[in-house]
Amino acid sequence: SIFTHTLLALSKTKTAPLEFLYALLFHDIGKPQQAKRVLKKEGWVISTKGHADVSADIFLKFAEKLKFPTRSVRTIEWLIRNHMLMVTFFSLPVDNQLTLANNPDFPLLLKHWTYDEQATKRIGQSDGHHKLYLKSLRAAEKLIRRIHRKQSLISTLARGNLVLKYNPSVSGIEIGKKLSEIKKQ
Repeated sequence: SIFTHTLLALSKTKTAPLEFLYALLFHDIGKPQQAKRVLKKEGWVISTKGHADVSADIFLKFAEKLKFPTRSVRTIEWLIRNHMLMVTFFSLPVDNQLTLANNPDFPLLLKHWTYDEQATKRIGQSDGHHKLYLKSLRAAEKLIRRIHRKQSLISTLARGNLVLKYNPSVSGIEIGKKLSEIKKQ
């Protein structure tokens, strides 16, 4: 059941920000409203496509009534709306992946994917959903590593040390002016 799944996901947490716990608590609450019987190649199944948005909307009403802080609401809503990317992230266009990965709450989203997946009871962990989750998680982790490597390079270049090292004819003043111009853009 959704309730059992949610409790199992919450039980995986040892220490976590309150926003993360609320996201886990509300992430599937919209499933009953979205539940529809659909015929797939394996037979009739219950589909809850679109439940992430419904769940986020339910949370927003809850948060408004309880007067949650704006920053917390943004984080929790973002986590809930994006939790189903756990099976599609790897197939998103790179610019969409980068936009998501540059969100400061992206590490929490990855943690959410993991707890959500660990709380899902299946006959075997080799089913299609689990494989897609693993593929998305690997793609996200690889992207984060690439971003961190690039940020380090950007920081080094922004300090101008490499430029001065390899082109001593350029003065620090000239680099400072160029950096100021770039920052204004």
